[in-house]
Amino acid sequence: DTALYSSMKCLPNKWLSPLAIPGGGQRIGYGAHLWQMAAQLLIAERVWLNTTRVVSMFSDKPVLSNVWWEVKTADENFDKTLALFLNSSVGILTRLATRNTTRGGWVALKKADLTEMLVLDVRAISQSQLQGLADLFDELADEEFERLPGMADCAARRRLDDGLSAILGLPDLSGLRRLLATEPVVANRRL
Repeated sequence: DTALYSSMKCLPNKWLSPLAIPGGGQRIGYGAHLWQMAAQLLIAERVWLNTTRVVSMFSDKPVLSNVWWEVKTADENFDKTLALFLNSSVGILTRLATRNTTRGGWVALKKADLTEMLVLDVRAISQSQLQGLADLFDELADEEFERLPGMADCAARRRLDDGLSAILGLPDLSGLRRLLATEPVVANRRL
């Protein structure tokens, strides 16, 4: 439900408790194994490009999901910076380049694709850039993002792109944002 996932920050919406006696063929210790996979950075596994608002989120607590890939990094600022980057126009372009089209604008990101997807190398930027991007995430974390076809006019995405450009020394991303918003698969319409 894209109305529920319109910002880059998420909260857990369900709580799990391990079964006292494993069921359904699960092994003893399976619950503990699952909890080891919990992470704060989430990347959407499947999206409708014409209704999606964000493609990555950050949670204050490690979480598990069945529709988002949990990605562990070495640092919370890495998580925030990657969530910010992936929701930028450049990040969305890399997501489109890595997509597996299943039905028009319904696209998937397989787990193996995560290792191939081009992202900002958060280990290679300066500490001040990393902190600046994490601070920008905190500033925009609760902002509501428009659906991707409306990203050209989305104030939150414009602030995200402008901040990313200023911190990393990138050119103005407004042209890319406009082109992505009108891309036929994203906009779900013909040229």
